[in-house]
Amino acid sequence: MDALGGGPKSTAVTWFPNEFILVRSTTKNKVTLKGRLPDQTKKIWIEGVEVKPNPDHRFETQIGFIGERKTVQVRTVDASGAQGEGRYEIKLSLDSQEPVESVNLGQAPERKPDWTGGFGIGYSAISYSQTYVESFHEKALTLKGHVERNLGASRFTFGLGGFYNVWVLSHPGELKIRVLGGNLRLGYRLLEPQGRFQTRLNFGTYFNTAVTDLGFKNMIGPQIFPEVSYRFQHSKMVTAYFKFSPILVGSSFNLKSDREVALGIGYRYLFLNGKSIGITLDYSQLDAVAGSIEAHTQTTTLGLGYGL
Repeated sequence: MDALGGGPKSTAVTWFPNEFILVRSTTKNKVTLKGRLPDQTKKIWIEGVEVKPNPDHRFETQIGFIGERKTVQVRTVDASGAQGEGRYEIKLSLDSQEPVESVNLGQAPERKPDWTGGFGIGYSAISYSQTYVESFHEKALTLKGHVERNLGASRFTFGLGGFYNVWVLSHPGELKIRVLGGNLRLGYRLLEPQGRFQTRLNFGTYFNTAVTDLGFKNMIGPQIFPEVSYRFQHSKMVTAYFKFSPILVGSSFNLKSDREVALGIGYRYLFLNGKSIGITLDYSQLDAVAGSIEAHTQTTTLGLGYGL
């Protein structure tokens, strides 16, 4: 069995290939990996599962796979909170009588990049109603994007994002609406980011305005939205979020009448180079009252995205 790894040197893990145990099967092979963490390494996750080390920092875990090759993801956190990530390819020598031929796990995990981002396009179904205006429905193409930065080795992140209804596909007569929106946010990870679950609480500001004659104008306010993600092995992730944003009308907030509520769910497939593709489903409802005028928008968007 060969295990090949790469990436810049970081928090090293000592492996004991002579102690690896291979169990062959006609349907699924299983390998018990054994190693030792450096004294400064606090935790390790292999294939998204936290592995508990012994008091002497030694650990072992069993993985299963079909065929001759398996890409294994390893994540670490040291005592200072610094994170490491590496991917290793394990190759079985099925024609050998020895459970382990040779092992070279390579260098230690590479650090997670400081900056991440992504962009996407979505199909939006929009319903709009306003006092003295006939309610209507329209379909539009929506562009969206975001960038995010990890703030050092802490659990904080900073990000900004935006969207734009770039093209209205169908609308009744002269009635149509296109919206431009953006947000700034500061996030805090509530759980350790290397396990299967990741939980983050975001705070920030929100801006939304219609670029057509009809629609909301210059809506702004604070926002709060938690995110929960669940990682399946090393290549698949599901994320859900809920957002609440009171809207400033004049010089005051009315949480019952002036607000945006949104929620969504997404699925991502993560590539070995750190990029990803995904599908998202988002719903939002924005309500505002200004004097005798009430306006309401409901938007459902099915989108495709690419993560950088």
